[in-house]
Amino acid sequence: MGGIRIRMKVDGMEGLATVLENLPEAVMPLAAQGMDQGLQEIQAVAKALVPVDTEELKGSIRTKVNQTGDSVEGVVIATAEHAVFVEVGTGPVGAASPHPAAYPGYYSTGEYIFTRVTKDGKSVRFVTDGWVYPLEKGGFRFTRGQKPRPYMYPAYQQKKDAAIQLIAAAIREGLT
Repeated sequence: MGGIRIRMKVDGMEGLATVLENLPEAVMPLAAQGMDQGLQEIQAVAKALVPVDTEELKGSIRTKVNQTGDSVEGVVIATAEHAVFVEVGTGPVGAASPHPAAYPGYYSTGEYIFTRVTKDGKSVRFVTDGWVYPLEKGGFRFTRGQKPRPYMYPAYQQKKDAAIQLIAAAIREGLT
């Protein structure tokens, strides 16, 4: 399944854990509520930034929060199969991306050899680092990939601090 996830987790709370052991069990549901609010902020920006062609990708951007025991984890995920390719690009064009989530497995690292017959019937071989794919209406298209058009990572960068503050505010308000 294609898709991309952004995961948030708050670390470095070991000293606070001892203090929190004596607090009511209501803390984790409050943290989950704040996490949900924070992730919805990130989701809204991602939906505003995502390139739209058919609405499929935009409509696949969702949030999910899980609370288990003394842990709360949340994600913003785009479930459309092409989500990651839009975010980080493809082929040699995408490989040039400075995106921090870029994964070499999405890029062609080899060369392809094609044979083409000219109008006078001669076969000509050429090497390229792109690829050819069939078009729905017939024919073929050559590409070296697509440039990245990030929407998740910029949304995360823009709203991560606000999301953390929403988590803290939900806990604070719930305990007062």
